[in-house]
Amino acid sequence: MKGLYLAAIDIIVDGLDSIAHYPVMWVFTVTAAILTAILIHTCGVAEGRIMGL
Repeated sequence: MKGLYLAAIDIIVDGLDSIAHYPVMWVFTVTAAILTAILIHTCGVAEGRIMGL
């Protein structure tokens, strides 16, 4: 159990370290993910309206 806890801490620290070293990459990644989700949602709504749902 202790090994699992330490592995989880390592993953969290590595993620925070990556964000600290490459903040612009993370901002672009999050922005791209949000815009992609909005686009998929918009296309799904439009397609539903065309089909009369």
